[in-house]
Amino acid sequence: MRQELTVKSTLFLQTLILKMAFISAQIQLFRRGLLLAGVHLLEPVLLYQRISPLMPWRLECRRGLSAISVLISIKKTKVVEPEYDLLMNSTKTKSKVLCIIPAHNEEKSIGSLLRETSSCGYDFIVVNDASVDNTAGIVKSFGGKLLSLPVNLGIGGAVQTGFLYALRNGYDYVVQLDGDGQHNPALIGDILAPLQNNEADCVIGSRYLPAMPDIAYKTPFTRRLGMYFSTCILQLATGITIHDTTSGFRGLNRRAFSYFAYEYPVDHPEAESLLLLHREGFRICEVPTRMRQRVAGKSLFTLTKGLMYPFRVIIGFCGILLRRKSR
Repeated sequence: MRQELTVKSTLFLQTLILKMAFISAQIQLFRRGLLLAGVHLLEPVLLYQRISPLMPWRLECRRGLSAISVLISIKKTKVVEPEYDLLMNSTKTKSKVLCIIPAHNEEKSIGSLLRETSSCGYDFIVVNDASVDNTAGIVKSFGGKLLSLPVNLGIGGAVQTGFLYALRNGYDYVVQLDGDGQHNPALIGDILAPLQNNEADCVIGSRYLPAMPDIAYKTPFTRRLGMYFSTCILQLATGITIHDTTSGFRGLNRRAFSYFAYEYPVDHPEAESLLLLHREGFRICEVPTRMRQRVAGKSLFTLTKGLMYPFRVIIGFCGILLRRKSR
């Protein structure tokens, strides 16, 4: 009797997780479907002319949302042609390294970060994730490249927009930098070294490598718990150990970010993206790095999101593991 109850409980939990993953996927597709339908009804000719060169016409809501959002932004803003040229120009640039900087309400931090990045000699693109402050104005005052999203997509959609830009403009490597200034552009070289030596396809700047931990960085309690959880579940799902699964300081070679340009998680993508890379056969490694404390603005990782994070990770991992491999 007890064994039968245990089996039934296990089956119930498995069924519940699958249903939650299915409902979550349907909600995401519905939200993106509304946006896609709205653009298509308003401007069908513009949609075809501008998106079809960017990606196959067999446009899926999940894969096309970033590109569509950029196109809406182009239509709504005064600087129409420059932003259109940014996304659609396919000529190879002189620099082979692009820093992708997603930013949401980071007006107090973005200026100093852009100065540091420029002084290091790297190209950068700021993806303004529907900020309501003066983030976009500060980037423009620096003469920086800017893509403004008309709706808030979250970190996943903003970063994926940057991947699309890098892919269309012939970059060989990309490095993600948070718009809050916690990632030091002077350490980008450490991230790039394994990529340029063909030792890895994805390099993570890690604060918690046992050999060289960043003891000066104070991780908030909820974020540390989320990191431990995602590390454990990633190890269970793949057998690999990543010590800093929540680090957004990452580098990717062209093969890896070309894949992410069309396949990237939406919410809290750090851990899920590592599972995607592992399943598709990409090589992942960590290098020690130092990060700075946030000095302005508010973190998007609140207490509520921290409590929901384990459930989102479980649902996201289930969705990925149930899908067929694309390679």
